[in-house]
Amino acid sequence: MRVPHIIAGMLGLAGLAIAAPTRQFVAVQPVVTVESTQLATRSPGCTTAEPEKWLITICGNHTTANAVPKNWFGVCLKLTGEVQHEVVSTAHQQGDTICRFYDDSDWCNSECIFTTTGSPKQVPTPRGKRITYVKCEKAWQRRDTGELEASFIELTPGKMAMQHDSGLNHAREEDASSNVVLHTAGDLDGGYATHMYAGIKVASIEDRALGQCYTLPNEVTKQVTWIELPQGYVCKYYRRRDCQDNDVLLALDSRPVRLTIPIESVLGAQIEYAMCKKSFDKRDLPVANEDPRDPKPRTLGWGQLRIGEDTGHTKLRKVINALEPCVVFPAPMYPDSTRFLEQSGRSECSYYAKTECAGDPILHTLNPDEKDLELGFNSAQQINAATCTMLESMSTASLQARGKPLPYVNAKDIKVTVGHSISASSTPFLKVGDLYICNVNSLDPAGCTALHTLNQCVAFPPAFAYQSKVITQAKGSFCKYYTKPGCMDGDEYFRYMSNPTQDAQFSGWGVGKLAGVWCGGTGAAADVNTIDAPSNDITNEKRDTDVSTGGNPFYHWDTSSGATTVCHKKNFAFCTNNSINAIWQCANFAPADQGPASLIQYEGVFCKWYRDFGCESGSDKYPSILDSRKGDAYADNLLDGDHPRLYKSVKCEIVRW
Repeated sequence: MRVPHIIAGMLGLAGLAIAAPTRQFVAVQPVVTVESTQLATRSPGCTTAEPEKWLITICGNHTTANAVPKNWFGVCLKLTGEVQHEVVSTAHQQGDTICRFYDDSDWCNSECIFTTTGSPKQVPTPRGKRITYVKCEKAWQRRDTGELEASFIELTPGKMAMQHDSGLNHAREEDASSNVVLHTAGDLDGGYATHMYAGIKVASIEDRALGQCYTLPNEVTKQVTWIELPQGYVCKYYRRRDCQDNDVLLALDSRPVRLTIPIESVLGAQIEYAMCKKSFDKRDLPVANEDPRDPKPRTLGWGQLRIGEDTGHTKLRKVINALEPCVVFPAPMYPDSTRFLEQSGRSECSYYAKTECAGDPILHTLNPDEKDLELGFNSAQQINAATCTMLESMSTASLQARGKPLPYVNAKDIKVTVGHSISASSTPFLKVGDLYICNVNSLDPAGCTALHTLNQCVAFPPAFAYQSKVITQAKGSFCKYYTKPGCMDGDEYFRYMSNPTQDAQFSGWGVGKLAGVWCGGTGAAADVNTIDAPSNDITNEKRDTDVSTGGNPFYHWDTSSGATTVCHKKNFAFCTNNSINAIWQCANFAPADQGPASLIQYEGVFCKWYRDFGCESGSDKYPSILDSRKGDAYADNLLDGDHPRLYKSVKCEIVRW
């Protein structure tokens, strides 16, 4: 939004006066854009004519500057395109002001990245490249009174007063002659837990008043437009005098970072009381009400749940933080309403019918997606408590070897069927590494989905995690199944290698325990060309004859780091290029192979070769090491002697491991 009289003043710096606007606190919108003033030189003249008109001059990198008009305190101002992301310094600034600079992530609600307090400053380049908004604030006067209310400040030009309980005083210097305490806006964070704004008025609770329920003064009560919390506090805002949790309207936690929150008018018109602490009690709920008029509520933050009630006329929504040992849901406001529930992305939650999360969970959900997950109405009606954890990345670069192999199938809870038929209408053709998972006892496409898991860890979608009934594994695949996403060794439940010509199908109650899977190709079902490479003497140096080009000029071998060539005969004859690159992951060979007679490992990696599938090792099967970081490595005569090295899998890294 452009302000015409500001434009005139900025462009006519030769004496045009700017009428001081009626000042108000602007939380987020509208954002007033400061007009630019062209400067004759960049350095050292980051100054402006008639400095009495401006709070501060902000200098850009292209002989351009912005100036904040005098008396524009507490307004979030957007710098012009010539200056934003190019701020190099600040010049004239009134000594009783503090100006904070912000990036473009959330207007002046984002983290402050630079602050000035009077004297000119050079802005570090990394910070100047991020600056988009500025907000300046003026020194505040205070005078003690004895009213038992939250601290109150009225911001008006030339006269500012503050009322507060004398018991709420914090450590400060006092003027002995006048008993007036002066504070700059920057000092307000020291000794205060929260500031609640109503237009040009603000009520504050001091640090020494923590844990007490305070009444907002008449000038602010039911008029709150935005709220600030310095870092390190948790505050709740209520509609009733006793500050009970069942009446909490909003809970904010600034322990991780300072908060500046705009308040919807519907919510601000209800806030009458507030209480702050240094931390939540075990039973305290960080609850935030959302505007019921908003048809598209914001995306949930990590570990948050949105609980709501549908009255038929409106939807009441609250957001709670469930990253606690147990959070108890607030009681519904309308007993006959229909409850609904949403879970944040990348989270795993257990829901309970009993408070304190007692007994077994009635619902266990996994949401590996970034978007929120809507849970069914029937489930939400029964839930009264929950606990959630955050999921890390859904992909994994490698699988760590475990000291002891797990059984391939636990026959007690997993039933394996081989040779079944899947109609073409029910599922697409499964390629190596594919799964077809169903949360029904049939292969009805309405209850099934395909997963492409070749050489990667994949989390089951929310509708299938812990809810699967039947899983079909493609032929020629070696898969590991896990009880949690992320494919960590400690979460592995079972593994299975399907034969080269037939899919395998799993059923039984154990299938319902699964949430993640990793699959590799065995090579037996892959369309891999075979060539007869030249038979040359083995050497420890890079060979003059490149086996990767012999025998078939139309076949392009992969010789990148992590690629390997395995040969069925000595002297590097009858070779195949392994279809799986082993860099940072396990590559299995065909189950029919007894192990390569010779092999080639290409430059740039340090690999371990295993005598078991899945890159498993044990006390009787230590892996062999081959280092090709400085050039291609060749190994021959692997099947000779009394102890042939029957390698079945390989894994590589770019460093020694």
